[in-house]
Amino acid sequence: GIAHRLQELVTCMGLEAKYDEHLEVILKLQDDVNSNLQRLLSFRDTWAEYDLMIDKLEFWMKGAEQDLNVISTQTIPPGGNMRQFWELKAQYEVHNNIHNAAAGTFESAIRIIPVADEIVQRQLNAELEERWKGVANRINGIQSSIVQNMSSQDVPINDKLSLLEKELLEVKGTIEDIHGVIKNE
Repeated sequence: GIAHRLQELVTCMGLEAKYDEHLEVILKLQDDVNSNLQRLLSFRDTWAEYDLMIDKLEFWMKGAEQDLNVISTQTIPPGGNMRQFWELKAQYEVHNNIHNAAAGTFESAIRIIPVADEIVQRQLNAELEERWKGVANRINGIQSSIVQNMSSQDVPINDKLSLLEKELLEVKGTIEDIHGVIKNE
């Protein structure tokens, strides 16, 4: 009845066209929001992965730096513990893989979404990189010293053999003391 007659009296030319325009704008905004949300989620996951790797590296480097201070004062060989050094060297190789992955993950995160404090984040990353290089240089220096001392003509062959025998006995003792499952990361 009355509502139907009122509807016939009120007509608006172009109402459907205006509605369609606004619908297109709303749908485009919805697509933009969904796209940006996906980028944000991808950034969050990538940054969390980077953060986890950096935490592992920093924790390991703290211990490695302390171990290197002890190892380097023992002058390996002849008085130092070569097994301790080689264990540290093996850990370094494992963590070097994490280090390399972290560098790639950092760059991926920055490419996904440029962050407001990118300069600060790059500085922090550069400081970590310098610290990493310091640990790597110390490890490589000790390794070079070991190789040089072991291949030196000045060290009698009997001293070299007794040093190797001592290290093998330490390894044997360590293996015999293991009473459980060896776990890795």
